[in-house]
Amino acid sequence: MRRANLGLLAIVGLAAVLYRSRSTLPSFPTLPSPSTGAAGLDALAQAIAYAEGYGASPTNAPTRNNNPGDLGGAARAYATAQAGWDALYRQLGMIADQTSAIYDRSMTIADMAAHWTVTEQAAWTANVVASLNRQGFAVDAFTPLDQVLG
Repeated sequence: MRRANLGLLAIVGLAAVLYRSRSTLPSFPTLPSPSTGAAGLDALAQAIAYAEGYGASPTNAPTRNNNPGDLGGAARAYATAQAGWDALYRQLGMIADQTSAIYDRSMTIADMAAHWTVTEQAAWTANVVASLNRQGFAVDAFTPLDQVLG
């Protein structure tokens, strides 16, 4: 019984964090990115770039380093924004076609956050969910990636 209560408490706590984070998201426009023609893949790329803060400020690491997915962390820089988007799409393509050694389509958005970022996983999850919701995807933290990728 105690474990069930702790589990419920953890879920309620995560929901509160996600709700609070959603209301304090920075506001910035849809980011220019290449389109694959796959709505879910494009939306997920946009959502990840948003969660990483890409485009929010010219001085933050993802924007300054042309790295919309913040792949490899703040030290990783790409020569152009297009090269950074291409790297993000390569990573997401491996998830979509099940060739990633880390991610798979059955993972939830929250599961993805646990691997994608080492800090502020709840906020990252909330930002990805909020961005996907704004793009017309009815998702939450526990939505499997397969539902987004189609």
